Amino acid sequence: MSWIFYQDEWDNEPIIKIKSNKIQKHFDLKKYTSLQSFFKNGNYILGPYIEEYNQGERDALHKECNDLDGNITLIMALKQGLPMTIFPFTKNGKTIWYSPADSITEALPHINILMIKNIFPLLYNELYHGNNDKVNTILDKLLVYQNKNGGTSIPSEYQVKAERIYNSYPFGSILFIINLTLGFITLLFTIKRLTKKQQKDKLQYYARVNISMFIILVFSFLALTFGLALRWIISGNVPLSNGYETTLTTAWFVMLFTIITTLLNRHLISIITTFGFLLSGFFLLVSHINEMDPAIGQIMPVLNSPLLSIHVSIIMMSYALLSLTFICGITSIMLYIIHHVKNSDKDDVQSQLLALQILSKIFLYPAIVTLGTGIFIGAIWANISWGSYWSWDPKETWALITFMIYAIALHTTSISKLNKPLTYHVFMTLAFLSIIITFFGVNY
Repeated sequence: MSWIFYQDEWDNEPIIKIKSNKIQKHFDLKKYTSLQSFFKNGNYILGPYIEEYNQGERDALHKECNDLDGNITLIMALKQGLPMTIFPFTKNGKTIWYSPADSITEALPHINILMIKNIFPLLYNELYHGNNDKVNTILDKLLVYQNKNGGTSIPSEYQVKAERIYNSYPFGSILFIINLTLGFITLLFTIKRLTKKQQKDKLQYYARVNISMFIILVFSFLALTFGLALRWIISGNVPLSNGYETTLTTAWFVMLFTIITTLLNRHLISIITTFGFLLSGFFLLVSHINEMDPAIGQIMPVLNSPLLSIHVSIIMMSYALLSLTFICGITSIMLYIIHHVKNSDKDDVQSQLLALQILSKIFLYPAIVTLGTGIFIGAIWANISWGSYWSWDPKETWALITFMIYAIALHTTSISKLNKPLTYHVFMTLAFLSIIITFFGVNY
């Protein structure tokens, strides 16, 4: 609102952050600059670069100019009031939201048009004269107008409460710090325990530490479940509609499988809990980086399909399980190197690698099944939505490549070298590159 009412004051405030050093040097701009800095002698300094970008120039400078232009365009639109689509009107079950800057061609009642066109001037006038009580009265009337004319597009009181709670607690940011920190601590603890002779007097101590870490993991899982449930309530859609949500959901599946596997194999609680903390922490970290947009918004109708939600859920389950095989591989390689440096008993290290190989295969078999099922369901959804089961786009092609690579690990009769624990773990570690390409490389 301040951008609309006090435009001249904001034009010269250095509030736009220039992340790129290239742009700072090229245009002689500071890290924090004002909107006015982008307009020199009546010309928009990014204009020629945006034209070149639209004509096919895709080098780093032009891409960064295009990203920055998006922010400038948003501010310019906000100054005109274009994003302020806060005036709904429902007719025949269809709701359209208007902004004061819209040219209204539909046959709206005259009183609605007066409301849309006059409320901002009224607000500005009362703000200018310091009549805060009248400002609140006008805003209350706007809320009444929205509830009366918004139809089913108005969020329920339950959704509003859920959004307030969600915005109050940065679930992803807190959990990635907790999980990663505890993951590295438990990893060092586990490696130290596995590479040293067991001391009977410390067995109870180890057991208490393992149980404590498992309980913390359960609470972390419940907190993430609560956060995802809030997003589901707020948006009305399964939290799988964008990269941020799918990464959070993958972390959720990792913790779920960790808890289930730990309960089924309590003697491996230390190793499995370590895997759960590390892997979920890394996925939560990825969701936290700048490229992931956490905004909750409407999704396209074609993407709002139960089949698509099932497809993404099953694929994420598979990636979570395959990620656990990767952690098994990394841990095995680290144990082998440590034992080799210490010149320890070969039988000890071989038994540990074999145990991790068995655990890895416990994750691998359901991972292959879920990945194949997910690809199959995705093809059905694609046919319903786009009229084609398979179009060889990069995402689905790399999903198939991933399936074929991991299927190799099942053919130990044909490829006998994979029966050796160390060879198997090296293969599973390298195979994870296909998931990185499928999940991240293809998107970016």
